[in-house]
Amino acid sequence: MNPILDFVVSGAGVSGVIVSKYLKENDISFMTMEKRDGIGGLWYYSDDEDVTTVTRHTITTSGKRVTTFSDFAPHEDWGEFLGWQQMLTHIREYADHFDIMDNIALSTEIVSADKQDDGLWKIDYQTEGEPIQTVFAKNFVIAGGAFTQKMTPIADKFSETFDGEIYHAQQVKMN
Repeated sequence: MNPILDFVVSGAGVSGVIVSKYLKENDISFMTMEKRDGIGGLWYYSDDEDVTTVTRHTITTSGKRVTTFSDFAPHEDWGEFLGWQQMLTHIREYADHFDIMDNIALSTEIVSADKQDDGLWKIDYQTEGEPIQTVFAKNFVIAGGAFTQKMTPIADKFSETFDGEIYHAQQVKMN
């Protein structure tokens, strides 16, 4: 029988990292799965048009004391408004500081998540280059963010009458 964890967390962006920190801090068994090769979610920039991230020029629109973690201050020598590189560094330093990286499986995609009759979640997942594995958990947290898949309902509506090219913000990386 596979081990039964208290939690499986899907996604290691800001929300997933924070959830992981509190689970570890309270000695609750968990595994966080992140399909990309690093943590940071939207703040982990990629040129890939199929991956939703910040642009190369993204800067926070709220000050660092509001935008960052309440229990882990950003570098004092950073400006008030952080660039994406600083935010990503801050997220990674937070994860290192609270020692959660050992609980985060990178390059790991959830293949299926089904709640069983006994109340446990059966999570099938695959780490890059490995066969599909299964873990059972009492709780399942989806921390994948609201902006991870592009949606184009308006573009679809106007595609028959508009002759120009239609781009989703995900495709604009501002190189």
